[in-house]
Amino acid sequence: MDKGLLLNMKLMFINPQKFIHSYIKGKRKNILNPISFLILSITIYLIIEAFFKVSKSKIPSNANFQSIQSTAYNGGKVFRAYFNYFWILFIIPLSGITRMLFKRYSYPEHLVINAVVMGQATLLCSISYILSKRPLMFDPVLYITLAVLIFRIFNRKNNTFETISLTLITLLFFTIILFGSIYLMGVFLNV
Repeated sequence: MDKGLLLNMKLMFINPQKFIHSYIKGKRKNILNPISFLILSITIYLIIEAFFKVSKSKIPSNANFQSIQSTAYNGGKVFRAYFNYFWILFIIPLSGITRMLFKRYSYPEHLVINAVVMGQATLLCSISYILSKRPLMFDPVLYITLAVLIFRIFNRKNNTFETISLTLITLLFFTIILFGSIYLMGVFLNV
C-alpha cells in the first residue's frame, strides 16, 4: 500500500481533494503517475471484461428507432474495439468541462485530476462489471463515481449547493459528449 496503484486508490477514497492538491503542488513520492494510473485501470477493466465476457445481443428488428440504434450500435462496436484509446481521450473533453465550470486549476492540472478520477471510476466499474455485466458506458457506477469524486475534489465548504449543481452539469455535458461521440462514429461508419 505504500506505492502505486493501491496507494492511489486508497488516497482517492480517503480524501481525493487533499490527494489531488498535494499531487499538483509537487508531492508525488510513492504516487503512481495519473496517466499510468488511468492506463493500468483500463487494462484491469479490459482483462476483467474479457474474462467475464457477455454475449452481445443483436439489435431488435422491431425497434421504433432502428436506424438510430443501428448507427449507435456501430459506433459502440468501434468504441469497444478501441476502448483503451477512446477512454484515455475522453479526459480531454471532461477536463475542458471541469476547467470551464470550476476554474480552480489550470487546464493541464484538470487533465491530471480527470485522469485520476477516470482511473478510479474505471477500477470501480471493473468490480461492478463482475456483478452486473454492464458495459462501462451504461454502468451507473461510472457516473456515480465521477459525480462523487468531482464533487469531493472541487467542493468548497461554503458553496456546497453550487458544487453539486456544477457537478451535475459536468456529468450531463460529459454524457452528451460520450454518447454523441459514439453516435457520430456510427454515422461515419454508415456513410
